[in-house]
Amino acid sequence: MIGALIGDVIGSGFEIFDSKKGCFVTQGTKTFKLFNNRQHFTDDSVMSIAVASMCLRGILDDSSLILDTFKEWYNKYPYAEYGPTFERLMRGEISSSTSAGNGSAMRISPLGWYLDSIEDIKKYAKKVTEVSHNSEEAIKGAEVVASIIYYLRKGKDKGFIKEYAYNEYPSLETLSYEYLIKNYKDMPVICSKTVPAAIYCFLNSESFEDTLRSAISIGGDSDTTAAIACSMAEAYYEIPSFILDEVLSHFPDEIIDVLYEFERKYHNTVTSLKASKTNTCDNCKYKMGLICMRNAKAINELRKDLLYCYQYEEK
Repeated sequence: MIGALIGDVIGSGFEIFDSKKGCFVTQGTKTFKLFNNRQHFTDDSVMSIAVASMCLRGILDDSSLILDTFKEWYNKYPYAEYGPTFERLMRGEISSSTSAGNGSAMRISPLGWYLDSIEDIKKYAKKVTEVSHNSEEAIKGAEVVASIIYYLRKGKDKGFIKEYAYNEYPSLETLSYEYLIKNYKDMPVICSKTVPAAIYCFLNSESFEDTLRSAISIGGDSDTTAAIACSMAEAYYEIPSFILDEVLSHFPDEIIDVLYEFERKYHNTVTSLKASKTNTCDNCKYKMGLICMRNAKAINELRKDLLYCYQYEEK
């Protein structure tokens, strides 16, 4: 599941629209500096951790506890840039939602590692999704992403994944990199658009980093597109250590702790995670958007008061 967090953090730094050029700053190019001072974790990471927590607690059969866990992690990080409908659900202002948004797919990757049959993938992807995105489109998006991760970790090749994905999303057959560069930024942030784009970026990649750069380069909702694409790429490629170390430095201990436990039990990146689990507060500095990641309260206060630091960069 670390792939989703990597895509989220790195992708978050590139959702910048250049009004003069009429496109996103990285749109159409993969040759950009990978790390920048705008990068931070968002709802994609927080809700992925929530799903990992559900797996670790063994509560996937209980819809009430699933929703409570989403609310628990939402309340820890209420300024992580959630969608408005999801926020209303978390605050108790509405009791259900039929959203088709891509939020169902961005957070689902832990199931692909946790579950051991495609039947369970389908069952629990629906169970986890319907509490907040109770629509066929959102459930399908979550199921497809989790299934691809499951198939990849079981050794299936890209040929198999392509056949499976094209059957689920026939629109993939008409996608091209050029088409996505031109049109993706204007597409709605729903599963039927985001998931095929993310799958395309993964299927047509040569490495984990190439998947990441491709997902960012098509513009639009880059953190979520990259989170979904990289959650699949993680199950196929090796993650470069320089990317892993940089991204982990953005997270507070309570998120790293869940990630560490989940990876230790269900994946194999535990050595890198353990080596990267350091407290950076002794050397903390606030400049050019860098903020202390010691605790959730500090993160939320800085995000709320300083508007994610975007207005406070040195010119």
